[in-house]
Amino acid sequence: MSDNKNTPPPASQNEDVTNSDAPEVEMKVEAEDSKGKPKIVEVIEFDEKILRTEEDIWSHAFDESNDIEIPSYLDNPMKTGLGYMDYILGEAGFFPTQCTVLTGDPGSGKTTLALEMASSMRGLGTTVAFASCEMRKEMVAKFQKRLKARHPVKVITDKIIRTKRGSTRIPFASHVPTLIETCERIRAQQPDRPFLLIVDSLQELDDGYFRSGRKTSKTAYRALDQLNQWCKQTECGLVIIGQVTKSGQMAGSNGMRHLIDAHLHLSVETKDDEMRGARILQATKNRFAGCGQLVFLQMKPSGLHEIARIKEGSM
Repeated sequence: MSDNKNTPPPASQNEDVTNSDAPEVEMKVEAEDSKGKPKIVEVIEFDEKILRTEEDIWSHAFDESNDIEIPSYLDNPMKTGLGYMDYILGEAGFFPTQCTVLTGDPGSGKTTLALEMASSMRGLGTTVAFASCEMRKEMVAKFQKRLKARHPVKVITDKIIRTKRGSTRIPFASHVPTLIETCERIRAQQPDRPFLLIVDSLQELDDGYFRSGRKTSKTAYRALDQLNQWCKQTECGLVIIGQVTKSGQMAGSNGMRHLIDAHLHLSVETKDDEMRGARILQATKNRFAGCGQLVFLQMKPSGLHEIARIKEGSM
């Protein structure tokens, strides 16, 4: 069976040259309805013809800076409740619409950090959904029990569900369009609460470009782009765990680095004998609050514990 109604690229082709074999999927975004309340609408892809057929289209091209209304969420970031994490984020926390990638050395504790933060933020009133593409829900629960998490989070995983057609695997967590729909249903339960989605991990996501679920070198970028657009339009926060290359750099294209608002990295100290094994958390990019802070953490059975914090230029 082909990926779509068009012929797919040759099997030896590593990159997608065109999107001719992509399904015609419209993008879901949030817009204002006639009563001034947000709602999800369908937006078709841009076509240059609209610039010639819609007379007043150019009146929307620019805004006077003094006339732009600053949304209240820019003054109300989502604090993590973890002192060291808020320090790394410039004491600001995560802003709604902020897209953050968390990378780290293998075994450094990325999932531990994410789940500790999830429980803490839930205790501060943020609705947190943890989309686990790598661990079963039982393993996530075991993690939470070991960390003695005080507050539950919404755990999203792929599941095999019995339907009228038979047992069907539903990719609630790994298929981006389905994940976004799942998050919208969770948000609808408590629409007045801030919302943060944590995804583990980026490389496991299917962006829905191919109906067969086939992945290419651009799948991760498209998945990140979809989630980034969703959080920008819905004023939700996004933290997504990503992989690193052998040299320790964030895996993926340069376009991914430009796409995100913040990049946090968790490494393991291997050179200093006194600090050997300590975790080092730093922000290498942060559009909202700058970066340069470093935090040293110790991994214990109960989770990560702060040892010291410094400014990068003060070492």
